[in-house]
Amino acid sequence: VILETIPATAGVLIASEGYFQEVREICDDTGAMMIIDEVQAGLGRTGHFWAIYGGMYPNEKVVPDFMVLSKGMSAGIYPLSTCSYKPFIEKAVFKEDPFIHISTTGGAELGCVVALKMLEIQSDPKFLDHVKAMGKVFGNGLQDIAKEYPQLIKEVRGRGLMWGVEFYKEEHSLLAMISIIKEGVLLNYCGNKKDTLIIMPPLVVQKNELDEIHIKIQNGIKKVMELRKK
Repeated sequence: VILETIPATAGVLIASEGYFQEVREICDDTGAMMIIDEVQAGLGRTGHFWAIYGGMYPNEKVVPDFMVLSKGMSAGIYPLSTCSYKPFIEKAVFKEDPFIHISTTGGAELGCVVALKMLEIQSDPKFLDHVKAMGKVFGNGLQDIAKEYPQLIKEVRGRGLMWGVEFYKEEHSLLAMISIIKEGVLLNYCGNKKDTLIIMPPLVVQKNELDEIHIKIQNGIKKVMELRKK
């Protein structure tokens, strides 16, 4: 069973509380492997080291059999990805043939040095507390903007510093994206759900920077509203 904790390209969807725990139980009952993709949602993005372990809901802490990671692991400056797994899988699969799973970019010494430093930073409780605090500020700000434009924005959803803004119409979402980029904020639409914009500020962002981002997002959406009236 392969799942992305917060499906980014599908629209930054937030599963109901208990969903992943139930999947875990079904996998345990049937002998299926639970494989979780946290390429975008993991490593502190939600204010927790793992999104699936407290990052979605504080009391929901699920441990998958496999965890796929990348991107934030190297601060986005070095091509690196990993596939982590429980010890029993290593004994069952990799002990006799350790080279069964290799890759083109395997053995990247510099990448591993970068990743080790990033993991040290991302696992620091103070760093994670900062992400939680900034995530609350950012999410509240986006919710306030959505309340100002109920004709355009259908829903705002996210965790930590990973948020999606869903519009009623795809054309308004794409116009807002272009307008906001022109204001100076880089963002994108969700690949498989173009009516939703995905916004992921750096985890080291400060409150004054988020305030500026909110203003620029608001200005961009305001221009879409003005075009809509014409």
